[in-house]
Amino acid sequence: MDLAGIGTGTWLRRILNCKFSLVALQTLYRATASDASHDAGERFPPPQCHPQTRTDILQQLGHWASTDDPSTQILWLHGPAGAGKSAIADSFFFFKRGDFSRGNGMKLFPTVAYQLARLAPEFRAAVVDCVDDAPDIFDKSLYTQLGALILESWHQLPVNHAAVVVIDGLDECTGEKRQQEIVRSIAQGLVGNSTSLRFLIASRPEPHIAELFQEPNLQNTHRQMNIAPSFTDIHTYLRDEFGRISRDHKMMMGVQTPWPDQRVLEYLIERSSGYFIYAATVIKFIDDPDFRPTRQLSIIMGMAKPKHGSPYAALDQLLNNFWAWNPTMFG
Repeated sequence: MDLAGIGTGTWLRRILNCKFSLVALQTLYRATASDASHDAGERFPPPQCHPQTRTDILQQLGHWASTDDPSTQILWLHGPAGAGKSAIADSFFFFKRGDFSRGNGMKLFPTVAYQLARLAPEFRAAVVDCVDDAPDIFDKSLYTQLGALILESWHQLPVNHAAVVVIDGLDECTGEKRQQEIVRSIAQGLVGNSTSLRFLIASRPEPHIAELFQEPNLQNTHRQMNIAPSFTDIHTYLRDEFGRISRDHKMMMGVQTPWPDQRVLEYLIERSSGYFIYAATVIKFIDDPDFRPTRQLSIIMGMAKPKHGSPYAALDQLLNNFWAWNPTMFG
């Protein structure tokens, strides 16, 4: 630092301000779920959509994120387990059931605020002032935390920047009442607020969450998007992944291509019921580096069809067989 022309008092104040800012940021960090950020090491590599899949949904999300319609500041992205919600969201914040920090709803808004502070220096200055002025903010209600840490601080930016806050796995947060409190706090905080922030909330369509979005104060502030099963996307995914295995797996030399037969591919697509979790599990099993992929595929094809019509009956059978065969395969 060039101290020429700077008085001792000014120089000292700058040092103290930097020190207080660091303390405030450390206080904020301690209130976060550090493994819930989009670039956390625990979720590397992050879930991502396979190329050329989910294109319609991604286009719709892009359009929603670029508009400033106050009646759609919240978007509820819902679908069953294994539908690909996390891959679509590529989450900014996500919950994990049973995890002390990531399952704790009280850590949500401090975590979002800390991540935003990393991205925008002007926001960081505002949120530091907030923590300095009210160090007990983390003990307040979720609505108060959202307003002070995020909405009011965002208004301090000199330019009205647009940003999307993605909250994935709402249903994984501990306690149904806490899940509802999170959504109500966001909806209430956005009423009459001209913020450019938008909130994408991804979850399973649990009844208590679906009913929540039917409440009058939420009906006019959100839109919904259902992740429907897609046999076309599953076909693209399996075709590309089998092609990769054919090229790259060390035990595929001499196997005639294209592999596998089209009838096999169609059979697996049908068994998936259009859900990625089944297809991804199949590929993980076949791509085991210690076994010949053709052998792995023959094991899958040798399994009898499930008796029940549930979309997950085939997956349950698949996982049960895999677990019995290799209990360490899925961690």
